Amino acid sequence: MKRLLALVDASGKEIFRKEFAGDRYTIDLSAYPAGVYYVTIFTPLGSATQKLIVE
Repeated sequence: MKRLLALVDASGKEIFRKEFAGDRYTIDLSAYPAGVYYVTIFTPLGSATQKLIVE
C-alpha cells in the first residue's frame, strides 16, 4: 500500500513531498532551518498531521 508524506513549513508552503511504501520513512532534517513544521501522512484510509519542531 502506497503512502504519501508531505512536510509543510509554518507559512503553509509545502517544502517536501515523497511517496513511499511500508510503515516507516525517515527524513533528514539537517538541511532545514530551526522552526515549526507540519508532517502529513496520506494513506488510502485517510490522513494524519503532526506538528514537528526542529531545533
